[in-house]
Amino acid sequence: MTKETRARRIMRWLAPAAGYAALTLLFTWPLVTQLSTVLPHDLGDPVLATRIFWWNAHVTPLTERWWNAPHFWPTSGVTTFSEHLLGIGLLTSPLQWLGAGPVTAYNVAFLVTFPLSAIGAHALAFRLTRRHDASVIAGLIYGFNPYRAGQLAHVQVLWSFLMPFALLALHAFKDDGRIRWLALMAVLVLLQGLGNGYYLVYFPILVGLWTVWFFDVRADIRRAGAVAVTGAIAVACALPVLAVYLRVHRSLGFQRGIGEIRDFSADLMSLTWTAPELTLWGWRSAGALPEQQLFFGATALLLVGATAVAAARRVPAAGGPWPRARMAAILVGTLFISLGLGTRVVGPWRIAVGAVTLATLGDFAKPFGIGLAALAVAVLLGRRFTDARRRRSVFGFYVFAAIALFILAMGPNPAFRQTAFVYRAPYAWLMSLPGFTATRVPARLGMLIALCLSAAAALGFARSVGRLPARWARAAAPIVIAGILADSWMFGLAMMPVPPRVPALEALENDTPILELPMGETTADLAAMYRSIHHGHPVVNGWSGYFPAYYDLLRYALKAPREQALSAFGGIGAAITVVVDERAPGGAEWLALVGRLPGAKEVGRDAGRRLFAVPDARTPFNPIAGPAVPIRRVTSNETPVDLTLVTDGNRLTAWRSATPQRGGEVIAIDLGESHRLAGFTMSLGQFTADFPRALAIDLSEDGRVWTPRPPPVFGQAIAAARRDPLMVPIPFVLAGASARYVRLRQLGADEKQPWSIAELVVHGVQVY
Repeated sequence: MTKETRARRIMRWLAPAAGYAALTLLFTWPLVTQLSTVLPHDLGDPVLATRIFWWNAHVTPLTERWWNAPHFWPTSGVTTFSEHLLGIGLLTSPLQWLGAGPVTAYNVAFLVTFPLSAIGAHALAFRLTRRHDASVIAGLIYGFNPYRAGQLAHVQVLWSFLMPFALLALHAFKDDGRIRWLALMAVLVLLQGLGNGYYLVYFPILVGLWTVWFFDVRADIRRAGAVAVTGAIAVACALPVLAVYLRVHRSLGFQRGIGEIRDFSADLMSLTWTAPELTLWGWRSAGALPEQQLFFGATALLLVGATAVAAARRVPAAGGPWPRARMAAILVGTLFISLGLGTRVVGPWRIAVGAVTLATLGDFAKPFGIGLAALAVAVLLGRRFTDARRRRSVFGFYVFAAIALFILAMGPNPAFRQTAFVYRAPYAWLMSLPGFTATRVPARLGMLIALCLSAAAALGFARSVGRLPARWARAAAPIVIAGILADSWMFGLAMMPVPPRVPALEALENDTPILELPMGETTADLAAMYRSIHHGHPVVNGWSGYFPAYYDLLRYALKAPREQALSAFGGIGAAITVVVDERAPGGAEWLALVGRLPGAKEVGRDAGRRLFAVPDARTPFNPIAGPAVPIRRVTSNETPVDLTLVTDGNRLTAWRSATPQRGGEVIAIDLGESHRLAGFTMSLGQFTADFPRALAIDLSEDGRVWTPRPPPVFGQAIAAARRDPLMVPIPFVLAGASARYVRLRQLGADEKQPWSIAELVVHGVQVY
């Protein structure tokens, strides 16, 4: 190879790389001119990630101190409440060691995700097509896809450039069988997973599909097994980190509810929903959550779709290895889809002979889902699919993989415009595997779909352009590139000034924890976390993917009437410094509240904030002693109370009011006969957010004449949540009063949360 040829070869890589870098600056302008003073998009997740990057750079990762990040004070294991982002720290930590601030480090990491992702997709496409024009198309689709515009607040989702290189290594291993490619793949999978935990769970799905497609399990068992073992080793290397997450989450009762997972799944219409920042398609963003904006660009979809249709037309639909089975699947699918659609027209129905029910159908999603599954089987048994699988078609793989991943992205119950049309989809099966119940956003499979589409588009372009006349072939790439850029172009990326520092806080000589008021609002809590980078104190405020059990109680208590709010400080359990933002809504009320705290002393003021030293006024947690008194029954003026649900010792079951708390909900406990009562314990279990907003307690011997008892204080509830975050057993002292009936009246209101009781235990006076 001559020097000139070598130089031309290098230029063929440098030119697109420079183009990707230039496009990044244009897409995000003027971010590069304000790297240390603003954050892109919003002050939510970017602030949290900035705080995590700072922590990773200044505390040795995986040490005990590192696991105990200093927000949500005094909770331990706080690092596990969010992603650790150690993989991204390979860039952001050295930047900070060299003198860059954490905001600059965040912005550099954010910016490089675009060109590096484009280069990764370019390299993969070049391996598959040996054409740079096709590879540029892949690079633009993956590096600047419209889907990325909906993820601008999530740098860990944008940090996806290692996956195309991992796929490149797999293709290289398929071609020459060298183990070094598998070693490279393992390192890339691990590093990608350490940058984003979702990819540690989701990317192996794509690797598994790749292995099944390109290797005959019978003929290539050794190579297929080698890929599987290598992938397993890569994931296993992350297990020590995951084990700590699991231990802490179990101790605190953290888990993702099925409702959360459904809410953050893609909708069938997600393919048309876009981020508002898109210049051409932003009008399609109305009503869609950012996580559900899975529009991948009209040009990419048209290119892949046209190539797929052309390829399908060259293969006869008839035939296939199992024609009878395929026909049976089509008939079954048609029947069940018809039955499902019938319920939408005529409603639920049943067939009965006398008192014997022969058949019932009341749920549209079940038969419709069965019908769709049967039709999917028919497609897999069809000649076109089996022919592509037999030929190990690379284009066919990336098309079918994109479809399969989108089906998974729709979560356990796929929906169309928020209405479920499948009862139990494949993602529900995956939720029985470790890790999948902790990933609450199936829609984040969108980045893997974009990767598959970029490779399929490059292959489709290379296949199509070869059939065009020369002059049309030369014009094809610019036309396609222009379409991709039009689909992806962003306008008006918000530049948000970082939260202001408070010099008076940074000058404090004591080492007390900081509580900033107002508390419980996302932006305010994240700002408090950000300022801790500069003042070095632990903060009571916090925001993350999970919240400790006491946090809902504390942030509500601080907004409650004054006497109850004052008691909340006792639940914190330490001397603290309280910072009040006078300019915030309700600032005067916050100042009055803090001024009434016993021993509170103003110690400074700065930047519109006043600082108060508040002594320790902890509320002791005193569990009720005494034998449990059998409960005969529990009644409610709301939903009926199943006694077993509130006496089974299970934190996951509860009585719940039918509506959000509006005041006037009543629970009456009948003990069957009069007892001298030491008190009772009401446990919230996993329903911490459903605590009663204001509670009155009455006792009665006959159920007609009621004697009020002193109401509980928030400090006791907060102390209970800190002591036992699994059950959150709130004690109510009755001091030996005699009664047969205990009545609980909920007097507060909340627009969203019902009242829930996981457990009720009534304690009698201990007899010695």
